[in-house]
Amino acid sequence: MKIRQSPRSCQGQLKVSEKSILTCIINYLEVKRIFHWRNNVGATQIRAGYFCSFGSKGSPDIFCVINGQLIGLEAKTLKAKQSEDQKIWQKNLEEAGGKYYIVHSLDDMVTIFDK
Repeated sequence: MKIRQSPRSCQGQLKVSEKSILTCIINYLEVKRIFHWRNNVGATQIRAGYFCSFGSKGSPDIFCVINGQLIGLEAKTLKAKQSEDQKIWQKNLEEAGGKYYIVHSLDDMVTIFDK
């Protein structure tokens, strides 16, 4: 298991980037040995003039599965807000029986998973 090094801790800072929060989430899931994967959304140029898009717009940053249940984790800074596409994704996932959490810090992860 490889623990990624965060440039800054998830706690004890006034400003924390979403990238740092993502790193902390992934580290937590790896330490807890929870099956998970980073969900990327975007596009890339595959050759001159052609682009390939991937992922589903608005989907969470990370997915994990616990006891057969799909869980979406969206990293957000305290000031950041969900986009409309993210709200729709959350609604659809929850209606399908999954869970969706917005994670602002390592403390949020502990609260969610160590209940």
